[in-house]
Amino acid sequence: MAASATGSSQHAGQHTAEATAAINHFNRLPEDLRSKIVALTGGRGGFRLACKALHTTSNSLHQQPNLLALMCITRWGPEEETVKQSVTAFWLRQIDVLVDLPALLRELKALGARLQPGSPVLADILRAADSCNLLALVDMARDLGADLNTKHGLTTFKDLLYMGSLDVPRRMLACGFKLCAAAEDAAAAQADVLATATRAVSRGACAQAIRFVVEEAGVDARQHATEALSTACLWQSEAAVSELLAVGAAHCGGDVIERREQLQNACMYGSLAACRALLAAGVGELSLDMRRRYCNRARVGGHTDVVQWLQEEWGLAEV
Repeated sequence: MAASATGSSQHAGQHTAEATAAINHFNRLPEDLRSKIVALTGGRGGFRLACKALHTTSNSLHQQPNLLALMCITRWGPEEETVKQSVTAFWLRQIDVLVDLPALLRELKALGARLQPGSPVLADILRAADSCNLLALVDMARDLGADLNTKHGLTTFKDLLYMGSLDVPRRMLACGFKLCAAAEDAAAAQADVLATATRAVSRGACAQAIRFVVEEAGVDARQHATEALSTACLWQSEAAVSELLAVGAAHCGGDVIERREQLQNACMYGSLAACRALLAAGVGELSLDMRRRYCNRARVGGHTDVVQWLQEEWGLAEV
């Protein structure tokens, strides 16, 4: 019985403290908002009711992100869920679009909202940054504790790259994102990102994607472009092939056998430019039978220009 009484006393004390805090929060609100809250809550007040009322009068909040941040903290708590919900609500326009979202996130940070370094919320923030054209959100994600060099950062980087959107990936790089740091296998990550950029160029989403990942993201196309070159030939995208060859893709990591594989693809899918570059890079000594097989690959695909060039290059009689 005594223990029960003690528990009731502690609960009552906690309730009193929360009520006092709620009243103090309420009293700090501007008069016009307090009037609306009183009208909407029947005069009961209380910070949680105040927040609910504030949510229904979001037009009054477009210059008061601090109040909106308090509302978010109250609804979802100081953990990363409050950041996710705030970003999602803004993104879906459930919160007044006049609210400055970076300012809101700054207020949330000041109130104790934090992201775990590997939080999946990072992807939501980066996509919102792209969708809403708010590049400052990338900086805010980092300032709230997110680590850009995680699988969530890498996946979003590739997703936006494929869509042909370079602004957020470029801002990520400026904020410290590095492909080699974000992936367990740096070589595989470079190959994957370059192949993704190649798809973006091939589908006409972004002509600069390949140059971007090479010149700004640090991908070594001389070493990691075999998948990308295969993709460009498969898609029969001369624009992508041209871009890849310009950044050294024909080198194929110095592997002669790999160059032969790529030459076979180039013949099959009719990329004369790739054939020329790969032969110039060197495919080793090819037997007469192998040379004829390459010509036949091009002939079966109906690529007469490739067949004619190979015959002239190798001195083969037309068969």
